[in-house]
Amino acid sequence: MRIACFYPRSPFASWNICGGIVETLRRMGHEVIDCFTPPNPNRDSIPAHLIDRIKADLPTIEALNKCDLILVSGPEHIAVWLDAVYGTYEWKNAITTVKAGWYHESMNRSDGAEIDFTQVGWVSHFHFFPAAQDVEFFDQPHLYGGRCWWAPFAVDTAIFTTHTEECLCVGSPDYICKEAQKY
Repeated sequence: MRIACFYPRSPFASWNICGGIVETLRRMGHEVIDCFTPPNPNRDSIPAHLIDRIKADLPTIEALNKCDLILVSGPEHIAVWLDAVYGTYEWKNAITTVKAGWYHESMNRSDGAEIDFTQVGWVSHFHFFPAAQDVEFFDQPHLYGGRCWWAPFAVDTAIFTTHTEECLCVGSPDYICKEAQKY
């Protein structure tokens, strides 16, 4: 499969649900277009020169339409970039490839803040949530009925493994194997 994988390149997001997805999909034999964006800018407007720079690095609508799947990891964090680069209307209508959104957070966060995922529902056709209660809520007919699944986070076991002689840190609580050195 040819997959375009969008994700935020951020020190605040786990490697497994960002750049690690690209590496894992490639190991599985897929052709992957690496489409990272900066983290959410958390402001009302993004400078035009920054949008132009990001746009130059991301695939065109024509290139995305040649893919079998568009995977958006963290739509709640990068929808603002997708809108700025492609436009909401174009993303929804001109890009005909199936889009799957893999959310990074639950709508009910432990810090008391709530995220309104309905604001980024336009990003994907199918929605994968790390919290089962979000699937239950959003799988209602008037929201994303029939298009939501629970997808708990996982670990790339080719990079993170149990203690062996091949591990870099035998005797420590870290479980990073030598293969991780190249990343």
